[in-house]
Formats: sequence, C-alpha cells, structure tokens
Amino acid sequence: MAADAGTARSRFSTDGAIAQRAFDHQRTDRPGMPIHLGVALLACVAASGPISVLEFVFAFALLAPLSRIVMTWRLWTTMFRQPVFLAALAWTAWTALSILWSPDRDAGWRELGAFRWAGWFFILWPMMERRPTLVIAWAVGFVLGHLSQAGHGLALMIGEDHAPAWLLFDRAHDRVTGWFGPVSGGTAMCAILGLHLHQAATRTGRVRLIAGVLGAVTLAGIVATGTRGAWLAAGGVVLIAGVLAASAAAGAGRKRGALAAIGVLLFAIVAGGVLAGPRVASRIADARAEIADASRGEMDTNIGARIVMAQEALRMGAARPIGGVGVGGYRATATERLREEGVAEPYRLIHSHAHSTPLHVFATTGIVGLALWTLLIVLVFRALLPRLPGEKNTYDAGLWLAFAGLLIAGMFETLHVGSRIGAHFWLLLAFATAWRPQPNPLLHGRPGIRIRKPDRSAQ
Repeated sequence: MAADAGTARSRFSTDGAIAQRAFDHQRTDRPGMPIHLGVALLACVAASGPISVLEFVFAFALLAPLSRIVMTWRLWTTMFRQPVFLAALAWTAWTALSILWSPDRDAGWRELGAFRWAGWFFILWPMMERRPTLVIAWAVGFVLGHLSQAGHGLALMIGEDHAPAWLLFDRAHDRVTGWFGPVSGGTAMCAILGLHLHQAATRTGRVRLIAGVLGAVTLAGIVATGTRGAWLAAGGVVLIAGVLAASAAAGAGRKRGALAAIGVLLFAIVAGGVLAGPRVASRIADARAEIADASRGEMDTNIGARIVMAQEALRMGAARPIGGVGVGGYRATATERLREEGVAEPYRLIHSHAHSTPLHVFATTGIVGLALWTLLIVLVFRALLPRLPGEKNTYDAGLWLAFAGLLIAGMFETLHVGSRIGAHFWLLLAFATAWRPQPNPLLHGRPGIRIRKPDRSAQ
C-alpha cells in the first residue's frame, strides 16, 4: 500500500513511500493526533475572526506540532521538500536579506513580522490528509464573520444612540464590516468567494445550491465593506466562475446545468447589489470624483494617493532593479523623494506599502524578489489545481480559484504585509502541497475524505 499511496504528484515533491510511512507512524499517537486536528480546525475558523482572537489561537496552535515532536519529527523532512515550501522559504530569505540595505530597518523588522504566518505550514502539514475538513473550517470562519457584518448592519439601522456600542465596530457609516476591517476584510473575502463559486459552477444538486447561497452571502459581504479594489476582484472571480460553469455544462452536455450555474451567479450579483445598493452608489460617486481630481493633479484623495504610491514603487524598482530599496524602505524612500520635489506632508500620500503586491515586492526586493514571488505563485497554482478525478469531489477542489481571487485582490492591496490578509495568504500557501498522504483506515478509522487513487501516469 505504501508504494501505491506514496506515488508523488511530482518527482521533485518528496519520496512518497517514505512520507507515507511517516504519516502512518504519527497516526498511532491516539491522544495527540485528535487534539492536534481540533486545534488546527479551530485555527482555520479563527483565521476570519477578530484579529486578537486570531493571534492568540494561532500562537496556541503552533504548540500542537511542538508538543508532538516525538511523533511528528519524521514528517518535517517531507515538508521541507515540498516545492511551495521551498519557494516560500527562498522568497522569505531574500526579503529578510534585503533589510541589510533598507533605509528604515525598524519598519523592515515590522514588515518581516508578518511572515510569522508561515507557521501555518507547521500547523497544517501533519493534518494534510484532512485538508477538505480544514477547508470547511476555514469557510465556517467566514460565515461567522458575515454574521458579525449582519449585526453591524442592524446596529447602523437602529442608530448609534440606541445600538450597543460593541456592534458598531468603530467604522465609517458607509462601511458594514463587522469585525473584518474594510480593506483587509473585503480582500480576504475574495478568496472564499472563489472557493464557493467554484463549487457553484462545477458541481450539481445540493452542493451547488449551498455553494451558490454562500457565494451570494459572500458577495454581499464584499459589497458591504465598501472596498472598491475587492469589488473589482470579486467581479473577476465571478467572470472566471461563469466561464467554468459554461465549460462544465458544455462538457457534460447539460443545458439545464449551465442555466442553473449562470442563475446562481446572477443571483449572487443581484443579492450583493440589493443588499448594499446605496453604499455602492456612494462609493462609485466618490471614485468618479477622485479620478477627476487626479486628472487635474490633485492627489490628496484615496485614488490619487494610490496612483502616487504605484508611481513611486515603479521608480524605486527602476532605480534599484536588483534588490530594490529593501524591506521596510518603501515609505521612507518615497516620502524623501516627494519632499525633495517640494510636496508638503508627503506622509499623507504614502502608506507603509504600495497597495499592490507585485509593485511592493518589486520596489522593496527588486527583480530577484519579484522573480521568487512569481515562482511561488506559479507553484501554488500548480499544487492547488485538482489533477485526479477524486479530487474534484471535495470542497477543497476550489482552492485554486480561492487563491486566484486573493491574488486579483492583491493587485490593489499588499497581501503579505497586513496581519488579516497575510494570515489568509499564508494559509492558502500551506494548503498548496504537491503531495498529500493517503488515509490508513487500519490505523485511523474512517478519515472523512476520499482516498486518493495512485497516479499511474507518474510511474
């Protein structure tokens, strides 16, 4: 069984037989493995919770693999050979090295602090045969977050004078976010939207219905945050899902399926518009005004500032193409240049990052950092795409579209700098394994996921 189960999806990924034996060994840890699984599931739920709760649960979850080191130490050599892990390690190492030439090392250390979410690899790898269950727990966390949004919206309807203060979440009146932040929450929701719409587009029956409803709720939540970059990203995800739905229906010759899938997507769009129509109109009107101001050279607006930040990022990368200005050096370099041009209070225009992941990576770590980051993205997509028939029948089959949604949103936000978005970014990286263990019913009972058939083509 070990030889068949250990057939790797990539010759580079790991020696499957050795890895399978390591996983079989750790399953004999009867008290430790269920506890580890419970902690990992809780951490996946907490990824979308209040940030203070997420930080606490994440730190606690890191103790699980440490406490089981006697049973799990054999697993780590297999994880260290996973392509995504190696690419993430290389990108992280180059980013950390760039602090040597950063003009603001204090800011650099703070930015590097967001790489702590790489701990997801260590939390989740021993539980990777349960990936479908872990993905469901991740989705449940978003559902709880949407309930907090509903409470926030209800509080705004009641009015600040009468609603409980804890339901107002200290947000602007046109931002219904719950405990999500407006930008970070809207960006992260683009990932879970991709997960749901993938199922709505490719599955049938009850799964499609549930996924369509969850997709509609998620889209309404994105609209309610008022985050325009997330709106554009969500539109991209809906478009991709529509193509998937049409392709799946055409391949199976099911016209009813195509109509049902398209109906689900239209329902999602209409639901989002109806639930947050006035806020959408308000934010669109603001965007038009800000674009008009920017065309006249008035950059002291949200869109104007983002244009300036993008321009500065490109200038930095062009000036220092190999290694960029160094991690943490973006704001210091940009404000210094604007000050030399006579711009008063440049800190009002420049944030700590470029509000675009590829631009920020290019500005701070140069072509080398951008190449490593691009390699990482390619390997993640390669690992997340379902390759075997059985993989298409579980909810985690849509992880590639979830990552695509997050990546599209990352064109307007820096994914690896903030705590909220960074947690989801690294969580998806941890899910992207080129090899996953087969459950062993003799040692582990009924695992709750479909047993992977060996990939004969790789032999």
